[in-house]
Amino acid sequence: MLDERPAKSEDTENKQNTEEGDDTEEITEGKANRRPPYLYVLRFCWKQCLNVFLVFFVTLSVFPVIQANIKPLNKAFFGDVSTTDSYFSAVCCFLVFNGSAMLGNIIPNYMQRPGPDRLWIPVLMRFIFIPFFLFCNFSPDNRVWAVYIQSDWLFILGGVLLGLTSGYFSSLCMMYAPRSVPPEHAGTAGMMAAACLVMGIFFGINFSALMAWLVKQSFV
Repeated sequence: MLDERPAKSEDTENKQNTEEGDDTEEITEGKANRRPPYLYVLRFCWKQCLNVFLVFFVTLSVFPVIQANIKPLNKAFFGDVSTTDSYFSAVCCFLVFNGSAMLGNIIPNYMQRPGPDRLWIPVLMRFIFIPFFLFCNFSPDNRVWAVYIQSDWLFILGGVLLGLTSGYFSSLCMMYAPRSVPPEHAGTAGMMAAACLVMGIFFGINFSALMAWLVKQSFV
């Protein structure tokens, strides 16, 4: 009888450990199957989600549809007419924008200004790029509107600023969004910001088609 008691005690402990392990697995599975509280997370990160949407909306409203169809005022900008026709859009639109955007993406590693509460101010200021590029020499053969930007270098400067601000502010938005929520929901906030990024691209591209049509219309 004395020899059997330790065995029974050991069996009881093993059973308890097994039951505790099953309970732990059920809790873990319950947490894994639980849907993220999207509305709760959105209460904290909606400003940054809106910011990233607006950044990409403005950028894609202008680039590439509008910007790539801006023609040089100086037909011999690169020395002769044929070279200018061949390379003006490739260099002054695509190379300038993508190079500037890459640099803008790098800058937040060394400087993060403005903070999350004031980021909306420069984001809204970027809307000035839409009329700026529309008043460049965009689609000169079909436009009705007057061309007010009478400098190819000013157009290039606008492209540099568009790319820099796009890369810089989009990076800040994507960095600030996960920081604005409780740590356990940082991944959900990042996912929501990425979804707003995609929506900004979608609506921006479609809005650029409207802008391309608008400059061909006379409202007088």
